[in-house]
Amino acid sequence: MSSTEIRSALSAPFERKDIEFRVCRASQKNKKVSVLAYLTARAIMERLDAVFGVEGWKDEYEVLQNGVKCRLFVKIGQDWISKEDVAAFTNIEALKGAFSDSLKRAGVKYGIGRYLYDLPEHWVEIVAERPTKALLPYHYHASEGLTGFWIEPHLPQWALPDTQAKIPPDLLSLMEELKSANLLTKSKHEYYLNALSAPELSEVQQAIMREQLAMIKLWGQNVAHNPDIPLQMQKNSYLSIINSSESNIEKVRDDLNHLAGLKTGEAA
Repeated sequence: MSSTEIRSALSAPFERKDIEFRVCRASQKNKKVSVLAYLTARAIMERLDAVFGVEGWKDEYEVLQNGVKCRLFVKIGQDWISKEDVAAFTNIEALKGAFSDSLKRAGVKYGIGRYLYDLPEHWVEIVAERPTKALLPYHYHASEGLTGFWIEPHLPQWALPDTQAKIPPDLLSLMEELKSANLLTKSKHEYYLNALSAPELSEVQQAIMREQLAMIKLWGQNVAHNPDIPLQMQKNSYLSIINSSESNIEKVRDDLNHLAGLKTGEAA
């Protein structure tokens, strides 16, 4: 590979399963924590294998007074080049954590996962009850005056490989239609893209989102900007669609059909 191809292969976005989050700070007042994305050490090693081959890279470590230094070598042509970085001992499994973190930091110097530094700060809510239907991993938090569970945030589409091939073409087309008609905001469009391409997505969950999108289209045709329906009622109807679940989606659909059929004065 040319140097440009190597750089591109090293810096390509990772699958969502290779990215984890950790809490970096908390807001007790807002019951939220700020979380940072990072790659697993396994993902970095697999990327090095894929680009250079198992024989084309090696790592060396030096234990320092307060942490570990990793020197990461890769073979390009007949030459070995190296980059290095250090990481402090971690709170849990101090030495093992420092070895892993120093590898990640050295990998960033080759462009591996560097794009994660461009992600915006993510604040996620702490909730008391364990999430049971979350599409993304969740964690328990108990420090800084906060106790409860938080769900890992969705990543923007640019921070993931092209996973749209996993989404049925008719759903992709419908989402683009709704976005163009301003019936889906950019963030909601991104949410559906991420959710529908999630490897953990079940057939039931996909069917629910398919129904939600179909109802949003119906809402746009018959409810939005309808002078016969009060604005607050329009907003409540939209929110009920977005927040619908397996347990109430039939009722939400019936309510929407009823609202869509109202004539002048009936919605007052």
